[in-house]
Amino acid sequence: MDEVFDQSKFFFALPDKEKMKIFRNECNRGYTTFMDETLDPDKQSKGDCKEGYYIGVDVDRNDPRYC
Repeated sequence: MDEVFDQSKFFFALPDKEKMKIFRNECNRGYTTFMDETLDPDKQSKGDCKEGYYIGVDVDRNDPRYC
């Protein structure tokens, strides 16, 4: 687990330009920017104060589990 946290710290310390190279795709895999998501739009006027990186199993577009 230490290696996972080390890699996470490394990734989120990168310049935004580098992180945007793997911006979230149509299957919600990849990087999301600071303030990009809103957990509760009824109670928030701005996005969430976080950035994230979503991972998951990639499957073929013809697979019924795709996205």
